[in-house]
Amino acid sequence: IISDLALSYHYRILEKDPESSELKNRAFLSLKKALALRPKDHGLWNILGVFAAYHEDLGLAQHAFIRSITLQPHPVAWANLGLLYFMQG
Repeated sequence: IISDLALSYHYRILEKDPESSELKNRAFLSLKKALALRPKDHGLWNILGVFAAYHEDLGLAQHAFIRSITLQPHPVAWANLGLLYFMQG
């Protein structure tokens, strides 16, 4: 699954090189391709939101969490959106 590829890039970023723009770009590209194939997958939108929040793209994170919730009101996406708002003050 393409989302697994994006997650593996994310874990490599966490473990080896938090500043690696190459790994970050590959992860975002993998998520974009996954969403192109499955645009109504609420889980992929949630993953995109988590990844975007980690990389401080808060606008994209908010959009992705809201899209995830719109597709399926899942408690994990709600919690992630709430945490994002909490972090923003």
